[in-house]
Amino acid sequence: MKRWGMILVCTALAVLPMKAGADTVPVAPEVLEAAAQLNFRLPTMVPADLVDQAKAARPAPAAPAEMAPWPTQDWAESLPEEQGMDTPLLTDAFRYAFRNGAKGVVVIRNGYLVAEHYGPSWGPTTREQAYSVSKSFTSALIGMLIDDGVITGTDQPVADLVPEWQDPQHGAVTIGHLLSMDSGLEYNILTDPGLVISRDQNAYALGLPMQHTPGTVWVYHNAACQVPSEVILDATGRQAVVFAAERLGREIGMWNTRWESDRAGNTLTYMGVISSARELAKFGYLFLRQGEWDGRQLISAGYVAAATSPSQPMNPFYGYLWWLNTGGLAMPDVPADAYAALGLNEKKIYVVPSLDLVAVRLGDASSSWDDNAFLGRVCAAVTGKQGEPAGAAVVAEEIPGSPILLGNHPNPFNPRTEIGFALPASGPVRLDVFDAAGRQVRTLLAGDTLAEGTHRVAWDGRDTAGRASAAGVYFYRLETGSGAATGKMVLVE
Repeated sequence: MKRWGMILVCTALAVLPMKAGADTVPVAPEVLEAAAQLNFRLPTMVPADLVDQAKAARPAPAAPAEMAPWPTQDWAESLPEEQGMDTPLLTDAFRYAFRNGAKGVVVIRNGYLVAEHYGPSWGPTTREQAYSVSKSFTSALIGMLIDDGVITGTDQPVADLVPEWQDPQHGAVTIGHLLSMDSGLEYNILTDPGLVISRDQNAYALGLPMQHTPGTVWVYHNAACQVPSEVILDATGRQAVVFAAERLGREIGMWNTRWESDRAGNTLTYMGVISSARELAKFGYLFLRQGEWDGRQLISAGYVAAATSPSQPMNPFYGYLWWLNTGGLAMPDVPADAYAALGLNEKKIYVVPSLDLVAVRLGDASSSWDDNAFLGRVCAAVTGKQGEPAGAAVVAEEIPGSPILLGNHPNPFNPRTEIGFALPASGPVRLDVFDAAGRQVRTLLAGDTLAEGTHRVAWDGRDTAGRASAAGVYFYRLETGSGAATGKMVLVE
């Protein structure tokens, strides 16, 4: 959806080197306006051969040494340093985010949740309307139908699937035009409000006349992105929300995500996904893994590659309903292969394949938000060196036993940590915190008898004498009558 009011178009420093004497061309006003509505800051001029240059310079995806557990149930957690990230630099990114309206931020590296933080009254399960982030979900569903052969390809006329468009005016519009935002459907200042207030938004979108020849003008068009709702319905006999639940949500574990419909019962395919930061990160991770999930190819790698590459010449920063960092010109401090699902009020899913990285930002609208300032800081935290933090080797490794550690949450950007564990039977429990040198810092449980089941114990970062502990790596050891286990956590000032 669009943010109404004055539009300020900001420029970004180009990092793709200009060839000597190379021609530059202006970015179309429609492109700058759409990006500004989403606070995605584009340059006003780009090399004429930007797409060709960018293809040649695009970094290769990272190849993880070993795969993390698939996060279908939930994310496996890891310390930033264990995944080649620098905690102080990552902390700087989080500080920027929460100074600029963020309420929930998650960072995934190498398939592990390395950092998350939430504002007051927010937590890992807090859901929020993601607005136009939903468009990228729609892209995924169309990709699945192409893989199934239900849609023959992006060049198939929409009229083959939607009888209402079997007329000379709409007959030239293809599936690819809908995904690329160059369908040629009529658009003016009243189009979006007319869509939103319509009881049957599918009928409204299908009823728009043609304004341009398809493939000649790029316009960020919510109504055109509602047409896939009818495409999916006519192609499968099911609403998009049902198809998404079966083929996407249940497969990757978006258990608490829902998708809104209009008053006629049609799934909204230009907006409407309501989800948490953790679950939105799963969707980004599906694309990071090139459509694979736990041994199954949910979306073909070929479609993922096409969806995250420039789809037409008018807007080199747009694929199939995904925004792109083509040539590194949109986010100069971020690798050029990065792409993002962007929604109104700074709802963001960022994917950086060359760094094996996914980040999500939810929260309040912020006119000061800068994608490059946040994601650039996150990317700067990637050191490329993976291993134990300093001092970790002096603490005993985890000892298998009947108690099960459930991680520490939030990790690590919170003034207190809740240490979770599950007990298969009631009995006495001891829980101690140690520093990286193995010195005891605090006893949280001293043989307390706890019942069978799940428990969380809070540590406020203070030692036995009540003094604030220094920032750094800490360990906790859980002992019961039948076993023991040791976990790690980070305390940040």
